[in-house]
Amino acid sequence: MSREEAKNPGGPCTVHVCLNHRDPAMGRPSCYERGSLALKRELEKLLAGKVEVRPATCMGCCDRGPTVRIETASGERLLVRSDAATVLIELGIKPAQDGASPGST
Repeated sequence: MSREEAKNPGGPCTVHVCLNHRDPAMGRPSCYERGSLALKRELEKLLAGKVEVRPATCMGCCDRGPTVRIETASGERLLVRSDAATVLIELGIKPAQDGASPGST
C-alpha cells in the first residue's frame, strides 16, 4: 500500500509522533515518558515504505499521550493514548493478528 492508498484518498500522509520529554521533577507527564519513542520505532517498522513517520514536539496532550498526529492533504487527525494498532486502523491498514507486519504474508 502506498501513501496515496492510505485511508485518505486526498493524497500522501505523514504520521507525527510526539517525542516531548519533560523533567519528571516538573510534575507533569510527557509523551516520551509514556512510551512515544517505542511507538515511533514500531510505526517506522510497520509503515516502512508506506507512510512517512516523523518526530514531533509537544501537541498539548502529553498528560494523555503518547500523542500522534496524522497529516493528510485533506486535513489532520490527532490521536491521544495511541498505540500502533490504532494508528494503522486510522490509516486504513489492517493490523496483523500474529505480530507480523501488515502485508507480509
